Amino acid sequence: MNSVSMYLSSILRSCGILLALLAPMASSAAIAVPVPLALEDLIEQSDVIVHGTIADLDSRREAGAPDIYTIATVDVSKLVLSRQNGGAPQRKITFRLEGGTVDGETMATSIGPELEKGDEGVFFLARQADEDVLTLVGGQQGFVPIDNGMVGVSGRTQPVGEFLDDLARRLR
Repeated sequence: MNSVSMYLSSILRSCGILLALLAPMASSAAIAVPVPLALEDLIEQSDVIVHGTIADLDSRREAGAPDIYTIATVDVSKLVLSRQNGGAPQRKITFRLEGGTVDGETMATSIGPELEKGDEGVFFLARQADEDVLTLVGGQQGFVPIDNGMVGVSGRTQPVGEFLDDLARRLR
């Protein structure tokens, strides 16, 4: 093998090694997969936990920003936990979701729930450190839907009252 061939072979080998090292980072950056959270983790990571119903969804885009987000307003039926405002009860609470529709353009995410007005559930919310805004803990895991008074968590279905009592016991 002549010196040019050896040089090119060396460069190709180096590029192959570099690609092998970078490939896992590229694939993990392209797909956001939330880590499954146990109920204890949802509770621990939450600043606010409420049982309520979606009263309003207001999708927005800040001037010059490409991303769309939605401000969800929840009519609170029961405040389970509040580590903000001294734990004072609130009738309404708002949080931000990534995605929504503005001027006919829709942005969706794979990790957030698709909420509609009237959806009832238990919301596990955390305050973002760099912003004065609440978001769902663990993406869609932070919303536990209630269907006909029943909650399904960890493969178990129970009445919403029992689920809320269980949360209250875990918080003591």
